[in-house]
Amino acid sequence: SSSSSSNSEKGEAPFSVTRLLLAVFFDLCGVALVVPLLPRYARRMGLDVAGFGMMQSMYGLSQLISGSVLGGLSDRFGRRAILILSCVGSALSYLLTGFATTLSGLVSSRVAVGLVKQTTTTAQVYISDVTPPAVRAAALGRIGAAVSVAFAICPLLGGMLADHSNAAPVIAAFGLFMLELIILMGLPESLNSTAAAAIARNAQMQEQASLSASVSLALDNANANADPTFKHSSSSSSTSLPPSYAAATSMSSQNGTASSSSSS
Repeated sequence: SSSSSSNSEKGEAPFSVTRLLLAVFFDLCGVALVVPLLPRYARRMGLDVAGFGMMQSMYGLSQLISGSVLGGLSDRFGRRAILILSCVGSALSYLLTGFATTLSGLVSSRVAVGLVKQTTTTAQVYISDVTPPAVRAAALGRIGAAVSVAFAICPLLGGMLADHSNAAPVIAAFGLFMLELIILMGLPESLNSTAAAAIARNAQMQEQASLSASVSLALDNANANADPTFKHSSSSSSTSLPPSYAAATSMSSQNGTASSSSSS
């Protein structure tokens, strides 16, 4: 951690970013080995083009659902925990994809991987946590480079492996995910306890502010229904809100500022 802070003071990305990028590269290689072969696996189950498209849409929908959930969990339990969850879940799901013997098994494997596959997004958040602003864009750009290299090489390798066995690409992908897991197990957590507490307080204050605003609006509507001459507080030149809501909004803004400065 002392070397990380030293690198931050120098405007350099810490060594943990290099390890994370290597883990992300292994992850993307595992994905690129298998994904181009999904139509082949689908045809083996008797799935037509429309059915395959529906299966992929289910994968996208499951990713949409899990994105905000895993993002919130990473704020609470740390980025490293979500990266490990994504890695293990992907390894098992891709194994199921290659060894599925029924259509329901194949579809379930795609939905399962969609629910846990947030490696790239979480890695970007990790990098934002540990890198100074001067080098953050360059570090994030390396993730894009890892995507390009992985998908330039591994689809060809996956096709060559599939010529020998349908299971060979997923076994190779599983090995890559295990290498990724080894790296992630030694990765330091980027979200310190102070930043985590600030994020939690900020979320709590935003919830309280939203509740106070809802109560205020409900009271205004009730008064307006009881007295036609009553004017909503929002119609005045300066919006008048309950003191608790004003205080909550102010504290939420302060906590958000504190959280941003602590994560930089």
